[in-house]
Amino acid sequence: MSTMTTSQKVAALAATKYHKLPAWMVAEDYHLTDAQAEQITAYLGRCPDKPTPEENVARHEAYEAEQEHQRRAAGAVIADITAGFYATPSATGSNDYDFWKVTEGRRPGVRFVKRVVGGGDEKYPRLIEISNREQLAALRAILRAGIAEAADTYAVNQERCKKCGSHLTDEASRAARMGPVCRGER
Repeated sequence: MSTMTTSQKVAALAATKYHKLPAWMVAEDYHLTDAQAEQITAYLGRCPDKPTPEENVARHEAYEAEQEHQRRAAGAVIADITAGFYATPSATGSNDYDFWKVTEGRRPGVRFVKRVVGGGDEKYPRLIEISNREQLAALRAILRAGIAEAADTYAVNQERCKKCGSHLTDEASRAARMGPVCRGER
Protein backbone atom coordinates (compact mmCIF):
# COMPACT_ATOMS: atom_id res chain seq x y z
CA MET A 1 0.00 0.00 0.00
CA SER A 2 1.51 3.30 -1.09
CA THR A 3 0.79 6.45 0.81
CA MET A 4 1.07 9.90 -0.66
CA THR A 5 3.44 12.39 0.83
CA THR A 6 2.18 15.81 1.92
CA SER A 7 3.82 17.36 -1.14
CA GLN A 8 2.12 14.85 -3.45
CA LYS A 9 -1.27 15.58 -1.88
CA VAL A 10 -0.73 19.32 -2.37
CA ALA A 11 0.42 18.75 -5.96
CA ALA A 12 -2.65 16.61 -6.73
CA LEU A 13 -5.00 19.25 -5.27
CA ALA A 14 -3.21 22.10 -7.08
CA ALA A 15 -3.66 20.31 -10.43
CA THR A 16 -7.47 20.57 -10.01
CA LYS A 17 -7.58 24.30 -9.11
CA TYR A 18 -7.02 27.68 -10.73
CA HIS A 19 -4.34 29.29 -8.58
CA LYS A 20 -1.43 31.71 -8.66
CA LEU A 21 1.12 29.67 -6.76
CA PRO A 22 4.48 29.14 -8.44
CA ALA A 23 4.90 25.69 -9.98
CA TRP A 24 7.85 24.82 -7.75
CA MET A 25 5.75 25.35 -4.62
CA VAL A 26 3.17 22.75 -5.63
CA ALA A 27 5.59 20.27 -7.20
CA GLU A 28 5.46 16.69 -5.93
CA ASP A 29 9.15 16.71 -5.01
CA TYR A 30 9.14 20.03 -3.11
CA HIS A 31 9.53 19.42 0.62
CA LEU A 32 6.76 21.10 2.63
CA THR A 33 6.44 21.30 6.37
CA ASP A 34 3.08 20.37 7.82
CA ALA A 35 2.34 24.08 8.52
CA GLN A 36 3.20 25.06 4.92
CA ALA A 37 1.10 22.23 3.52
CA GLU A 38 -1.82 23.28 5.72
CA GLN A 39 -1.59 26.93 4.53
CA ILE A 40 -1.29 25.94 0.85
CA THR A 41 -4.16 23.44 1.16
CA ALA A 42 -6.35 26.12 2.79
CA TYR A 43 -5.48 28.59 -0.02
CA LEU A 44 -6.18 25.99 -2.73
CA GLY A 45 -9.50 25.17 -1.05
CA ARG A 46 -10.62 28.75 -1.72
CA CYS A 47 -9.53 28.62 -5.39
CA PRO A 48 -12.05 27.77 -8.12
CA ASP A 49 -11.99 24.28 -9.57
CA LYS A 50 -10.60 23.62 -13.03
CA PRO A 51 -13.07 21.83 -15.29
CA THR A 52 -12.33 18.23 -16.14
CA PRO A 53 -11.49 17.42 -19.77
CA GLU A 54 -15.00 16.04 -20.17
CA GLU A 55 -16.51 19.26 -18.79
CA ASN A 56 -14.33 21.28 -21.17
CA VAL A 57 -15.62 19.28 -24.14
CA ALA A 58 -19.23 19.63 -22.97
CA ARG A 59 -18.80 23.38 -22.36
CA HIS A 60 -17.23 23.83 -25.82
CA GLU A 61 -20.01 21.83 -27.50
CA ALA A 62 -22.68 23.86 -25.69
CA TYR A 63 -20.96 27.12 -26.72
CA GLU A 64 -20.74 26.00 -30.36
CA ALA A 65 -24.40 24.92 -30.35
CA GLU A 66 -25.47 28.30 -28.95
CA GLN A 67 -23.38 30.16 -31.54
CA GLU A 68 -24.92 28.09 -34.34
CA HIS A 69 -28.40 28.74 -32.94
CA GLN A 70 -27.73 32.49 -32.88
CA ARG A 71 -26.31 32.42 -36.43
CA ARG A 72 -29.36 30.53 -37.69
CA ALA A 73 -31.79 32.79 -35.83
CA ALA A 74 -30.05 35.94 -37.07
CA GLY A 75 -29.90 34.61 -40.62
CA ALA A 76 -33.56 33.68 -40.66
CA VAL A 77 -34.59 37.09 -39.35
CA ILE A 78 -32.26 39.03 -41.65
CA ALA A 79 -33.51 36.90 -44.55
CA ASP A 80 -36.97 38.35 -43.89
CA ILE A 81 -35.73 41.80 -44.96
CA THR A 82 -36.68 42.07 -48.62
CA ALA A 83 -35.00 44.20 -51.25
CA GLY A 84 -36.08 47.80 -50.93
CA PHE A 85 -35.52 51.06 -49.11
CA TYR A 86 -35.66 51.60 -45.35
CA ALA A 87 -35.33 54.37 -42.75
CA THR A 88 -34.11 53.78 -39.20
CA PRO A 89 -33.55 56.17 -36.30
CA SER A 90 -30.17 57.89 -36.72
CA ALA A 91 -27.34 55.99 -35.06
CA THR A 92 -25.37 59.18 -34.48
CA GLY A 93 -28.23 61.44 -33.51
CA SER A 94 -27.08 64.11 -35.98
CA ASN A 95 -30.12 63.44 -38.20
CA ASP A 96 -33.59 62.12 -37.57
CA TYR A 97 -33.08 59.02 -39.74
CA ASP A 98 -30.51 56.93 -41.54
CA PHE A 99 -31.67 55.73 -44.96
CA TRP A 100 -30.73 52.39 -46.53
CA LYS A 101 -31.10 50.41 -49.73
CA VAL A 102 -31.15 46.65 -49.24
CA THR A 103 -30.54 44.22 -52.09
CA GLU A 104 -30.79 40.46 -52.01
CA GLY A 105 -27.74 38.36 -52.84
CA ARG A 106 -27.71 35.36 -55.15
CA ARG A 107 -27.61 32.96 -52.21
CA PRO A 108 -30.73 32.70 -50.04
CA GLY A 109 -30.64 34.90 -46.96
CA VAL A 110 -27.72 37.06 -48.11
CA ARG A 111 -28.39 40.79 -47.97
CA PHE A 112 -26.32 43.80 -49.03
CA VAL A 113 -26.86 47.34 -47.82
CA LYS A 114 -25.90 50.75 -49.18
CA ARG A 115 -26.47 54.08 -47.48
CA VAL A 116 -28.90 56.47 -49.17
CA VAL A 117 -27.60 60.06 -49.07
CA GLY A 118 -28.87 63.38 -50.37
CA GLY A 119 -28.76 64.09 -54.05
CA GLY A 120 -29.20 61.65 -56.85
CA ASP A 121 -31.42 62.24 -59.83
CA GLU A 122 -35.16 62.49 -60.28
CA LYS A 123 -35.57 58.75 -60.72
CA TYR A 124 -33.17 57.24 -58.13
CA PRO A 125 -31.52 58.36 -54.88
CA ARG A 126 -27.74 58.64 -54.46
CA LEU A 127 -26.13 55.60 -52.80
CA ILE A 128 -22.75 55.05 -51.15
CA GLU A 129 -20.96 51.82 -50.27
CA ILE A 130 -20.53 50.98 -46.58
CA SER A 131 -18.39 48.43 -44.74
CA ASN A 132 -19.62 44.94 -43.86
CA ARG A 133 -19.84 45.97 -40.20
CA GLU A 134 -21.99 48.98 -41.12
CA GLN A 135 -24.17 46.77 -43.32
CA LEU A 136 -24.80 44.38 -40.44
CA ALA A 137 -25.53 47.30 -38.10
CA ALA A 138 -28.02 48.69 -40.66
CA LEU A 139 -29.78 45.32 -40.98
CA ARG A 140 -30.04 45.06 -37.20
CA ALA A 141 -31.39 48.62 -37.02
CA ILE A 142 -34.06 47.69 -39.59
CA LEU A 143 -35.03 44.67 -37.50
CA ARG A 144 -35.24 46.81 -34.35
CA ALA A 145 -37.37 49.42 -36.12
CA GLY A 146 -39.58 46.76 -37.69
CA ILE A 147 -39.19 45.80 -41.34
CA ALA A 148 -42.53 47.16 -42.58
CA GLU A 149 -42.31 50.25 -40.38
CA ALA A 150 -38.80 51.09 -41.59
CA ALA A 151 -39.89 50.75 -45.23
CA ASP A 152 -42.95 52.95 -44.67
CA THR A 153 -40.87 55.54 -42.80
CA TYR A 154 -38.52 55.76 -45.79
CA ALA A 155 -41.40 56.22 -48.24
CA VAL A 156 -43.08 58.92 -46.13
CA ASN A 157 -39.89 60.89 -45.39
CA GLN A 158 -38.35 60.69 -48.86
CA GLU A 159 -41.59 60.59 -50.89
CA ARG A 160 -40.03 57.73 -52.80
CA CYS A 161 -41.18 54.17 -53.46
CA LYS A 162 -40.14 51.81 -50.68
CA LYS A 163 -39.41 49.10 -53.27
CA CYS A 164 -37.58 50.82 -56.18
CA GLY A 165 -36.77 54.28 -54.81
CA SER A 166 -38.43 56.30 -57.59
CA HIS A 167 -40.41 59.44 -56.72
CA LEU A 168 -44.03 59.04 -55.70
CA THR A 169 -45.87 61.43 -57.97
CA ASP A 170 -49.54 60.97 -57.09
CA GLU A 171 -51.69 60.66 -53.99
CA ALA A 172 -52.48 56.96 -54.53
CA SER A 173 -48.75 56.14 -54.70
CA ARG A 174 -47.97 58.18 -51.58
CA ALA A 175 -50.80 56.46 -49.70
CA ALA A 176 -49.55 53.01 -50.78
CA ARG A 177 -45.92 54.11 -50.27
CA MET A 178 -45.17 52.47 -53.65
CA GLY A 179 -45.43 53.52 -57.24
CA PRO A 180 -47.93 51.93 -59.63
CA VAL A 181 -45.35 49.56 -61.17
CA CYS A 182 -44.26 48.20 -57.77
CA ARG A 183 -47.91 47.89 -56.73
CA GLY A 184 -48.45 45.80 -59.89
CA GLU A 185 -50.90 48.23 -61.47
CA ARG A 186 -48.92 48.68 -64.70
